[in-house]
Amino acid sequence: MFQVRVIDDMKDYTQYTALTTDTTGPSESAVRLTGTNSLEFSKVDGVANGKAAGASRTLPGLNLEADGLLLYDKIMWSVYCSVLTAVASCYVKLGTDATHYLMWTVTDGSMAAGWALCEAEIGTAELGGNGWDPSNITYMEVGVTFDSESDALDAIKFDSVSIVPCRFTTT
Repeated sequence: MFQVRVIDDMKDYTQYTALTTDTTGPSESAVRLTGTNSLEFSKVDGVANGKAAGASRTLPGLNLEADGLLLYDKIMWSVYCSVLTAVASCYVKLGTDATHYLMWTVTDGSMAAGWALCEAEIGTAELGGNGWDPSNITYMEVGVTFDSESDALDAIKFDSVSIVPCRFTTT
């Protein structure tokens, strides 16, 4: 059984690429919850005409299967949005690439303006493509989805994506 498995502490923004022209950045921010920095980007009304802003990166082939990952373990992350007026949700994707992944989403009703700690059970993920190979996680994406493609928000921050083991009990 593993302890907490930090997937990324977001201190090196140079590892990230903006998803589309609807995202400016990524950059680093000294405003963070852990480590030395957080990842920062902004949502703009770019030519991609999408509702999401985010960033992705390549991971070094993490083997979560060897950690004893279970369906009731949790993925946790922190996101900062100064206001939630136009925010619909935030998400994290882990997988082998941008096509084959698991995605966890937290809606705006479960968030608060400012820093929000988000969590979801591994087994509640949305499947993209063929899903993930938990023995070889090489792709991560973080983002915020908005109500409309024309919505904008500056200085969105993500900090510390982790897998947390959870105790399973029966009654």
